[in-house]
Amino acid sequence: MKGRYKRDWRNALPGLSGAEFYDLYNDPREVMPMMLQLFPAKTMFSIMKTRHLMMKNAYPDKGQNRDFPFKNVVNARPETIAASKPRLDPNKLPFDPREAIMQVPEWDNLDSNWGAGNYVAPVH
Repeated sequence: MKGRYKRDWRNALPGLSGAEFYDLYNDPREVMPMMLQLFPAKTMFSIMKTRHLMMKNAYPDKGQNRDFPFKNVVNARPETIAASKPRLDPNKLPFDPREAIMQVPEWDNLDSNWGAGNYVAPVH
């Protein structure tokens, strides 16, 4: 994304530019791809992607933190420390709260059906 434009890398074909950009001001749902009028814009997006991949190689992603909220906060206030502790006695619950937290799906899979035209009505 650069300014108001976003490039769709998945549908981009090598060679000349095609309809691989979205104007997020006029098309926030990214339904109608367009070809940018300014041809040099493609190079700016390529440089930005290269820089992003270099940073990901230097600083790889960590796994998701799976614990109670507000743990390991540096220089935490007393209210934050109090909020990080369970409000119930975990030993009195019929399940282990930490094990329940581990059962929550990864964030990558949580929003897999998000977007225009992908709405699935909940089954009751």
